Order: sequence, then structure tokens, then C-alpha cells
Amino acid sequence: MRLAPALLTAVFVVIAGGPAPAHHVGTYVPSDNAISANFKQVKFSIQAGKFDVARRLFETGAVRAEMRAQAARLPAGLEEATRAALGAGLYFTIEGEIAAFTEKQTTLSHTNDSGFAEDFRTWRSEYANIGPDKDVVVSTTEPNNRFYMGPATDVDPISNASILALDDTADGESGVYSSQARTWTAIKIEAGEYLWYCHPDRVADLATIKDGTTGFAIAGSYRTNVTHTNQYGYQEAYRCWRSDNTGIYPSGENIVVT
Repeated sequence: MRLAPALLTAVFVVIAGGPAPAHHVGTYVPSDNAISANFKQVKFSIQAGKFDVARRLFETGAVRAEMRAQAARLPAGLEEATRAALGAGLYFTIEGEIAAFTEKQTTLSHTNDSGFAEDFRTWRSEYANIGPDKDVVVSTTEPNNRFYMGPATDVDPISNASILALDDTADGESGVYSSQARTWTAIKIEAGEYLWYCHPDRVADLATIKDGTTGFAIAGSYRTNVTHTNQYGYQEAYRCWRSDNTGIYPSGENIVVT
């Protein structure tokens, strides 16, 4: 894995070479301090041999965000090459939603029932008490995360707790998806509440968001990006769109996103 620190250093030098053009309208552009801090976190994790930690820090940190912001001026495939240099990570889902697991042991000597011994790697979920009878799947590609739509009084930015609460009542909705296009049903936005829509940053921004009855566009825009922790402890950068006005659907309305 000697390639990883060298490539990461090269990436840091390249992205530090100039200002980042916005790749989203109103996108978050990390500060130089944030990029430098994330670079050091990833580098030190690699040096300590904690590649699972390094991968997570890269996936959720300012270095990757800046790489995406400067994609037009960076070599093609640089993000993928960096991820490959950090090694093929393992990802876990619980009931189809990406979940945070941490590798605890890399060389646990295990003897099976037939007396065969070999080294095992062990992983543990970050959150306890996830509930009974849960389907857990392991993959080497990053699984999908949850999209949320619903009412919140937060002005900007929206808090992590408020994102998780967007689907807590029948007024909001959520689902695990990989793309934007769908109709969200019976979304109710009452007095003092904004319509909020939050999704992983790795998914391209919505093109349109419209009233399902009239077909008219809903006035609003993307607000401050946030680092969202989902119900299973997985952290990821999220894009959060908010309506300009409050109380726009007191009786509920279908919302069409493309």
C-alpha cells in the first residue's frame, strides 16, 4: 500500500493549486484548513495501517468534496484511482440501507468445528440494538443511502436530527434510492414549516421539483451541505434543498422530482 500515501499527496498538491469552480448551484466549498485536516487524517490512518478508517475519512471528507468540485480541471478518473489506492473497502447494508461497521481485528486466529485454523478479519456495527431479524449484506461497492423529504422549521443549515425526523410522520417520506426521479406522496408543509429535501451528495442534483397537481415549479434552492449520520451510523455528505416559503402545502400535496 505504499502507493496510497504518494497518490494522496499528489492529489492534495493538485487540488490545492487553484480555486474550485462550483459543481452544484450553491455548493459547499471546503476551506483550505478543512482540506488539509482531512488529508492529514487520511494520511495518518494509512500510516497506521487502518485502511478501513482511511477509506471512510476519504469518502466523507473535504478532500473528496474538493476533488468533485474541481473535476473539470483534474485528471479523469482521479477519484476512482485514489479510492483504488486505498484498497477495496467492505461496505455493509442493514435492510438495504448503508450502515457503519468498523474493522476490529485483522488477524484473529479462528479454529472452525473441523479443527481448521486460519486468520479471520472481524467487523462490528457502530450502533448497538439495531433490532431483531435484520438482513445484513456485504459488498465491495458503496451501497445506496436514504433520500428524505418532509417538513422542518430549520432555516439553514438543517440539523442531522431534523433530517432523520423528516419521515417521522405521515407528513414526510423517505426511501433508499440511487437517482432522483420519483413522485413523493402527500407531503404536508404547515405554517412555520419549510419543505426540505435531502439526498447523498454523490447523487446528481435534482433538475426540477414541482407541484404534483399544477405542474408548477416550487420556489427554493439548495442550502448548506451537511454531514449526515443515518439511522445505522453511516456518515456521508448530503445535499439539502429547501423551499423559499413556509406553509406551502397545509393540506398535503404530491411532489414530483426529476
